[in-house]
Amino acid sequence: MGNLNSTAREEDGPPALSKRGAEAAKPAISYLPEMLAAMGDLYDPETNPEGYVVAAAAENKLLYKDILEPKLCEAHRKLSEVAEHELFSPYYGDMRGMPNVRKAVAGLMEELVVKKKKLDPDCLCLTPGVTSAVNMMAFVLGNPGDGVLIPAPYYPAFDNDLHTRTGLVPTPARMEKIKIDQPEDVPGLPVQWRITEASLEKGLAEAKAKGLNVRIFLLTNPENPLGFSHTVEELETVIKFVRKHKMHLISDEIYAGDCHSAREGDATHVSVLDLTEGDDIHVLYGMSKDFGLSGHRMGFIYTENKDAVKSISSLSGFQSVSGPAQAVLYELVSDLDFVRSYVAESNRRLRDACDKVQGHLTSLGIEFYRPTASLFFMIDLRKYLSAPTWDAEMELFQTFFKNKFIITPGKACHFKEPGYYRVCFAAASEEAMALLCNRLSKVLASVQVSNAAASDE
Repeated sequence: MGNLNSTAREEDGPPALSKRGAEAAKPAISYLPEMLAAMGDLYDPETNPEGYVVAAAAENKLLYKDILEPKLCEAHRKLSEVAEHELFSPYYGDMRGMPNVRKAVAGLMEELVVKKKKLDPDCLCLTPGVTSAVNMMAFVLGNPGDGVLIPAPYYPAFDNDLHTRTGLVPTPARMEKIKIDQPEDVPGLPVQWRITEASLEKGLAEAKAKGLNVRIFLLTNPENPLGFSHTVEELETVIKFVRKHKMHLISDEIYAGDCHSAREGDATHVSVLDLTEGDDIHVLYGMSKDFGLSGHRMGFIYTENKDAVKSISSLSGFQSVSGPAQAVLYELVSDLDFVRSYVAESNRRLRDACDKVQGHLTSLGIEFYRPTASLFFMIDLRKYLSAPTWDAEMELFQTFFKNKFIITPGKACHFKEPGYYRVCFAAASEEAMALLCNRLSKVLASVQVSNAAASDE
């Protein structure tokens, strides 16, 4: 019998990964190594006061301990006490979601997302998170090399979600910045970001100039990273545009319940499904943001395209949600009285957290775009860069990292110019966010001195 430990293997090394395997080995977002390192050394006022404060993850950590945890414990207790047939089967079932769970999710979405339309549970598919839902829809609707047009700035991980495994190419359609007359008592930069017909046509023309065949338009509403809801006029513009150019519209409405700080005149969330319907409209929602359950991995696709539902059903075996997880989800979302009280309290706490971080930023003289929805401030730190370059933006990010806090660099969000950073104001406690702002203040003061000295040389 020959030697199984081949010398050829030792000399040549192991077989290479596939091209797509090698592509997937790259970090999903540019700052992921730093974020993972920080998450392994998180700030705790008692056990790790010198730890990192991470405000780069889009998470809502304001309600878990006192509201969500007891509700989830109750659901798990009930799950342990009932017979298997009453809540879930431990065996194979409909991989896109159990019928009773899909019915409950339809009720949840009618409560929080789609207010004027009755949803058909047969048009719902469950996925392990909205990241999975985006990737699934990219696979189902696009061909490798096709373009996906996205209003920019946009969520950093969309690049990975759309490209890895599917080979689609995200491409920006930059929103217009419109100066407004803003009352003196309203904080933030006097600018509105808007999707216009001109911005969409320009983005499409630029995509075609790159040789892309754009088949999909991906909208986030409310917005990440800019923290506002799109107006009905903007949504109607998008719908007309995608139909003019025969695209599919994916509307990621994962922040639909987070409209916490809208004032008179500000838009609040309206679903595209409240304005139109058809085989070209696909809405995504999930439990990670409004419900702060990012670790539970629960996403939902709603599409009335029967062929898409068939395709998703066939693919769901690769990324289905487990029966026990669905049972817990059912207990949570079928209690609409709990959902209503939870969302009201969530928005109260989000508004309070937003106001407190806004106060810190204002006291530091940092300019920002005022959020009315979702979980983010976009802050303007251009004057603190050593030069108006992307390298200088990343250099400042690394300085933040060395000083034990993480916020998202604007390049990752496809900002047009360097110097903007995204801050998730709900990703840590009030105390931790105050500490982050204190550390930020010290870094910026030091950077100003260093930059001034360098300019004098």
